Amino acid sequence: MKIQTCEVCQKEIQTKKKIMFAHIRCEHCRAEYELKSEAWRWYILFPFVSVIFAMFISINILKTDDIFLKMIIILGSAGIMYRILCYLGFYFHFLCYQLRKKG
Repeated sequence: MKIQTCEVCQKEIQTKKKIMFAHIRCEHCRAEYELKSEAWRWYILFPFVSVIFAMFISINILKTDDIFLKMIIILGSAGIMYRILCYLGFYFHFLCYQLRKKG
């Protein structure tokens, strides 16, 4: 998945993972990037939204008293939702990187 174009070497920065990282590095020129300050809001919001979604599924959709089953559903659906939100964040450019400042 393409994240963005490197500002130094003009090649695409790609990743095979669907999770977001706070710091990335260009594979070609080794330039370091960090999240822009506007993207930190989304970075912090994604885990909360994922857990709220998982709790909603566990409480409203899964009508069982088995705590172990609910815990598995919460953990699984929160992880899946987090990956989906990260992918959509990259796709719609909510999550953008800038060159890391030295020092």
